[in-house]
Amino acid sequence: MTIAILIAIVAGLFLSFSNGANDNFKGVATLLGSQTASFKVSLFWATVTSLAGSLMALVLSQKLMVNFSGKGLVPETVVQLSYFAASVALAAAMTVFLATYLGFPISTTHAITGALVGAGLMASPEGVNGGKLLSSFLLPLIASPLIAIFGTLILYPLLSSVRKGLKISRQSCLCIGNEVLVTAPQGVPKGAASAVLQLDCRPQISIGTKVTCEERYVGQMWG
Repeated sequence: MTIAILIAIVAGLFLSFSNGANDNFKGVATLLGSQTASFKVSLFWATVTSLAGSLMALVLSQKLMVNFSGKGLVPETVVQLSYFAASVALAAAMTVFLATYLGFPISTTHAITGALVGAGLMASPEGVNGGKLLSSFLLPLIASPLIAIFGTLILYPLLSSVRKGLKISRQSCLCIGNEVLVTAPQGVPKGAASAVLQLDCRPQISIGTKVTCEERYVGQMWG
């Protein structure tokens, strides 16, 4: 095993780790945010479903794997270089890892695309194939958010009508209770002994979706 192949394997594992740290929980964030599941249950569900999706991608996404290998984007002689694959994997992994660690928004797809272009420009005397870059990388990245937006505009009113047809209604609650406040009598200087502090009990009314007064949907759909 050459050093280049070893670097490529380590870089690939590092990229997988960075991608998991950044993307693994995104799919189940609403489970935790809505308190449908605990953190551990949500994390377990994210791990299992991400693993299942990755295994399925090995079967269904052969063309995607070919695109991310650099074929067609750079000459075949460059694709076959061990250091080319190692450079792409390491550059993408470092980008995703640093962005995740620093809390910056990041996309693994964008990181790999940038790594392919950068490594291709450095390794290939002919540069990168602009047509391949546009058709296989840039256009899908541009089109996918637009498809999601228009899909939502169509599906949301339809699903909302289904909810109303099933008589699943939204409810808000009114919470009435007492709020205990710690106050100091007038004229007491700052830093005085805490013994002079007084407890003041005042009525409190809250409306809306606080943790103690949550907005919920009443009704059932598929159990």
